Amino acid sequence: MPGNLHFCFVKDGAQSCFDGPFNELGSSQIEYLMPTFREPVLVVELLDHFSVTGGGRSTLIWTYDAKTDQFEQIFDHAINRNLNSEIRIITNGPLAGDIVMNTAGGRPAYRYHITVYRLVLLC
Repeated sequence: MPGNLHFCFVKDGAQSCFDGPFNELGSSQIEYLMPTFREPVLVVELLDHFSVTGGGRSTLIWTYDAKTDQFEQIFDHAINRNLNSEIRIITNGPLAGDIVMNTAGGRPAYRYHITVYRLVLLC
């Protein structure tokens, strides 16, 4: 069984590393969350196919600061795919820059809890 993923950003030979909670890379992309943000974010989705509960997903987001030339992790949340939970990153429209997450309640009939995270970058 493979181990968890490990992410490292390397600058001038120095490493800044993060441990991923799951063991398979689902996707990674650079997103411009809002037209007013100059700097993009790195969005990574990790998968867990070896879980007893049917696998989960984790979404990790890093911002890049051009002044310091470094990445900073700003979001890390895992959901259980088994219960149709989902995390979406909104890139246009009135919710641009928001992260919307739905998670199922603890027992049938599953009511979904909706959480909205607003990305605020400090200048």
